[in-house]
Amino acid sequence: MSARKLIRNAVTTFVTTLILSSHYAYAVNGEVLFSAVDNGKAILREVKWEIVGLDSHSLQHDKRHTFTAELPPGKYIAKLTCDGRNYERPFDIVTPFHNVVIECAGH
Repeated sequence: MSARKLIRNAVTTFVTTLILSSHYAYAVNGEVLFSAVDNGKAILREVKWEIVGLDSHSLQHDKRHTFTAELPPGKYIAKLTCDGRNYERPFDIVTPFHNVVIECAGH
């Protein structure tokens, strides 16, 4: 096999591997840690979380101040109700681990 053919095969293999690995990396679900805080400290009372998937229109609820959820890749909005006030934070799942922290001020 000629050197030119070997190089072409190596480049083709590399590009194919790169494209497939980036596709599959994005297809991995992400583990998200949601935290409601007040002045940087965990809120030790019940709150209301609503996690809305903008791509899939999925919906999750939780009442704990801190919890984890496994979510498929996509765009989301975390909605938090704390002490009668509403807060929102958009986030994307593109890597395996995420932290979504919302400051709940003024109780």
